[in-house]
Amino acid sequence: MARLSRESLEFAKNHIIKFYDSDFFPKPFEYEALWANWDEVVTHLTCNEIDGYPIEQPRVFGSPKPNGTFRVVHQLDPINTLIYTSIAFLISEKVEAARIPEDERVACSYRIGIGKDKGTFFSNGVGYSGFIEKCRELSEENSHVLVTDITDFYNQIYVHRLQNAIEYADPELFELSNNTERFLLDLNGSVSQGVPVGPAASIIMAEAVLIDVDNYIRDAKFPHSRYVDDFRVFGNSEGDLRLFLEKLTKYLYENHRLTLASGKTAIVPVAEFCEKYLNSPEEVEKAEIHGALSEINSPLDAYGSSFEEEPADEGKVRPTVLTELMEKVLSSDKLDLGLARHILRRCRRYKIRAISNQVLDNFEFLFPVISDVILYLSKVANATFVERNKDKLISLFQNVMASEVPFIKEWIEYYIANDPKLLEVQEIRELAMSAASIRNQASVARNRNMPHWVRGQRANMSHLSPWDRRSLIYSGLVLSKAELNSWLNSVEKSSANFTEQMTIKWVRSLK
Repeated sequence: MARLSRESLEFAKNHIIKFYDSDFFPKPFEYEALWANWDEVVTHLTCNEIDGYPIEQPRVFGSPKPNGTFRVVHQLDPINTLIYTSIAFLISEKVEAARIPEDERVACSYRIGIGKDKGTFFSNGVGYSGFIEKCRELSEENSHVLVTDITDFYNQIYVHRLQNAIEYADPELFELSNNTERFLLDLNGSVSQGVPVGPAASIIMAEAVLIDVDNYIRDAKFPHSRYVDDFRVFGNSEGDLRLFLEKLTKYLYENHRLTLASGKTAIVPVAEFCEKYLNSPEEVEKAEIHGALSEINSPLDAYGSSFEEEPADEGKVRPTVLTELMEKVLSSDKLDLGLARHILRRCRRYKIRAISNQVLDNFEFLFPVISDVILYLSKVANATFVERNKDKLISLFQNVMASEVPFIKEWIEYYIANDPKLLEVQEIRELAMSAASIRNQASVARNRNMPHWVRGQRANMSHLSPWDRRSLIYSGLVLSKAELNSWLNSVEKSSANFTEQMTIKWVRSLK
């Protein structure tokens, strides 16, 4: 049976510190507890076989998409995230070696280049520009193109085929591939489809699965390029491409239990393809925006995704340019996720408040990038900003808290509960304590020194989820040392969750 190594766990730690545990959620405070007890965590995880670890069910939400639908997204228990990221590290270089070589620009997305000390999985951005360039080249050499993508790809990945793909990358990964399959089955509650949407480790898993599909298309003698699950297959006969589409549809279903999105599948002449997908007004404007972003020395691909910080250098950024770019993004009928994220992250990194009014005035339109909106506001909203926009903020928060979109509520609750400036506003504070989850109420209690609230919740602890329990434990810091230790001693006796045990130990050390 396979085990994790210290090297893989050190990489996982560096990755989570530098980037994120899930691309859709705030990073949980529990990681601080794990880092504070790191040697014990490493010993615990390296002394047990991978399939012997208990699996906690992940947090699952529906994240809004620009077209009005939702994508299912996940946040794993912190220990499970460490395990999953470590597994991805252990297979990643073998998976990359099994892919079609990068210089062929077939599998363009997320080429793997491990940076152990930096915790990075990928090299040279995420590959979108190479995908576009390859499509332009193939458009000049062919008459027609099959445009298609896979429906709900990550949530439909057949985990047994993932096991096959990992073993195919290197037969020596047989045991680890089986452990990966069992880990994901346990995570899914024995359902055989789906990898978690959010962790970077899932990108490695997805690219492993698509090695087989890329090879199938190439063996059929059709030139193609792919970005994640978006395929562009070229040929000189519409009829030949249509026959191949039937074969590809059948192959994906029979071998991977995957289906193509009928609404996004078409065979078109290359002139129409270039006009619609490469040279459309929307794409031209996007290219212009990318050009403007490059002028302000943006080091990140606009289609990248991370929450890392970089040293500020305001001399390289022009707020007026970013304001104009945001205005273009907001004037579109449909939000461009990549560009909106990129602008918000640049403005957050350099504390540019120039777009703050645009953000507040278009709050609902920006729901699909709510994580970046909240992280931006938390960085630029000082006490003066909060006071000046108090009424607007109260109204926005009230509307969100009264809505039926838990994912948006979760981000607003997190923002309120962890921002001392917002908690100074009585109406906002009362809103959080009356409508937020126990986890976020506990954060308010901790940040506002409310021992009475903590005492009132202790009796209900056995009925709380692991996430809420740990936040309540953390809020215990507002109690006296003697009272806290007495309570934690009692909790510890019945605690079966390793992350909770590490949280208890960490909280004790802080008092």
